[in-house]
Amino acid sequence: MKRPAALRNAIVQLWSDASAERLAALRSLHSLAVDMGDIRSAQPRLVACLVDESAQVREAALDVLEYRADMGADIGIAVPQLLTMQHDPDPDTQRKVRSALHCANQRLKGLLAKHLAGSEAEG
Repeated sequence: MKRPAALRNAIVQLWSDASAERLAALRSLHSLAVDMGDIRSAQPRLVACLVDESAQVREAALDVLEYRADMGADIGIAVPQLLTMQHDPDPDTQRKVRSALHCANQRLKGLLAKHLAGSEAEG
């Protein structure tokens, strides 16, 4: 599959040493998410961005993962990190993490249910 130039550039930019460039890449990926057919090559770096030193980068990565999960994409590689983030002190982060995990749980036919916090495990 040939990727559009904007998508290729955003994937490459995820590997930048500069937080601002990673943040720009994540924002590009989020805006391109509707058109994303396959970004498997970027998924490991996308998950790594969940633990980035920049809070903005972490939030942008979570936005992309939550959106992709909601669209039915496989985010299984992010599940272990998302499970550690579900008790984050920020309520907005908790909501996004639980939303992504709920979608992943549906895709995995309930295998995550016992690991989900709160009522999302029942969904």
